[in-house]
Order: sequence, then structure tokens, then C-alpha cells
Amino acid sequence: MIWVAWRQHRAGVLTALAVLATAATVMLVMRLSIDAAFAKAKAPDCLTNPGSCTEDAFNAVMNSYGMYVTMAPTVLYLFPVLLGIVAGAPVFARELSLGTHMFSLTQSVSRKRWWAVKLGVTLLPIAVGTCLLGLLSAWAIGPLVNMLGGRIQPGFFEVQGLVMAGYMVFAFAVASTFGLLTRNNVVPMVVTAGVFIAVAVTVAVFARPSYLPAEQATVTNPKGQDEFAVQTPEHSWRVGEIFVDKDDNTYTSYAEVCNPESCVEDDVVSYTVEYHPDSRFWTFQGIETGAYLVLGAAALAVGARRLRALP
Repeated sequence: MIWVAWRQHRAGVLTALAVLATAATVMLVMRLSIDAAFAKAKAPDCLTNPGSCTEDAFNAVMNSYGMYVTMAPTVLYLFPVLLGIVAGAPVFARELSLGTHMFSLTQSVSRKRWWAVKLGVTLLPIAVGTCLLGLLSAWAIGPLVNMLGGRIQPGFFEVQGLVMAGYMVFAFAVASTFGLLTRNNVVPMVVTAGVFIAVAVTVAVFARPSYLPAEQATVTNPKGQDEFAVQTPEHSWRVGEIFVDKDDNTYTSYAEVCNPESCVEDDVVSYTVEYHPDSRFWTFQGIETGAYLVLGAAALAVGARRLRALP
């Protein structure tokens, strides 16, 4: 059964792995080029200590790689999702639409084994390849990310590390399950794209800021809005702010405390910033990857329960 499944899907799997290898090559070349650019600007320390990077060195590198900074987050975010959708949708749909699954199911192969083997042959190698690409991406874009705010910031967090594999697995699971249910290649792709967008927005906006309790930094008795700058660790991700007025009321924005045009400076007696330090990056990566894997497993479970309905 494994050999039969491999022969059925090897073209798609090998194509996906080739695409991953191509992306990895591009990432490797980009990182080596960035290293060379910093060396040419005589600022190799920018790679390890962005705070020591001079404005001239920063501008020299950004003039050459500004396009990567603009495009890379979007491309790297969409890449594993599209890979999962395109690779997952036809796993069951093609065979069910042609009726060739009957050959396997009449050869003393149970429905569950048929389902599990096809997933193992297709999903596992692509997931491993995507995970490796995510780890390579963390290394390849690291210098630019550190110079532009840090790896835990939204927009950079999603395009490196373990979460890329989590996104791919979830997209693959949803697409393959809808393919099993609809016996169609196109519909699962469209539906999965919509499902992923809804889940991704929900996770990024509501779930991720609460993975761990946010740390706080507070300034007491600030005198004027311009002096509300609170020192937080470098590259930390600010997720909220709290203002306290002289009557001990709390607000989430300065405008709620009073009218900025006629505000008395003493109205605000405390200003707190809630943030997640950069050191939580891998913890958050693990939590979010685990969440997407659980959601992917739930999607696959829906498909597994429908196996009995197969002819």
C-alpha cells in the first residue's frame, strides 16, 4: 500500500520538495549577500549588534535589500499556506473523483489504512521540508529583522521558525479533508484559503498576545504626552498600554483620560506599557505551532470520521 501511494503521489511530493529546495537556495544566497553587504559597508557588527550599526551602514544595506524587506514577509507568509493548499487538495479528491480508490479498498486494505498511508506519504515529507525552511529563514533574514524591530514583532514572527510548518500542516489538513468530502480539487482550495485567513487573523489579533501574561513597564507621574516613553527591552513587542488618572481610573489610551488640547498634565499619574520580550520568541513559536497542529489534527479527524461513507 505504501508503494502504491508513493507511486500515485510522488510527482506532487517531489515537486513540492523541489519548490522548498529552491526557496531554501534563495534564502541561503540572500543571507550570504547580506553578510557581504555589511562587510563591504565595513559594519560586520551590524549582524550581531544592530545597536552599533551606523546610519550610513544601515542605509547602504537597505538601499540594496529594501525590496527584500518589503516583499519577504508577504511571500514567506503565503508560501507554506499555498503549498499546503495545493499539495493537500488533490490527495483524496483526485482518486475519489476517478473511483480508483476502489482498487485499494478491495485488496484487503481498510479505509483507515488507505487514508493514513496517503497522508503519511504526502504530508510528512512536505512538513519536514517546510520546518527546515522555516529554521533556515530565521537565520537568513535574522540580520534585517533585528535591525527593523525584532523577530517577535507581527509580520516577522510568522515568516520564520517552526510556525511555517504549522501553517502548512493546517492548510494541508483542511484542504485534504475538504477534498475528501467534496471529491473536487478546486473547491477545497478556495474554502481552505478562506478558513486560513479567518483563523490566522483570530490567532494574531486575539490569541498570540495572550500566550503568556504580558510583562509591564511603568512610569509614574509623567508630565506631558511626549514624556510617556517607557523603556522596554530591545526588540520587545508592545501589546497594550494603561493610563491611570488622579482618581485612580484606568484607560487604554491617552485620549480617554482627557482632551489632549486642554489636558492638565497632572491628570495622568501613571503610564504602563504591556509587552512581550524577545526572549519569548521560541516559546511563542512552540505555542502557535502546537495550536495549528491541533487544529490540523481536528480537520483530519473530521475526514477520518467520513471514511465509512465511502463507497
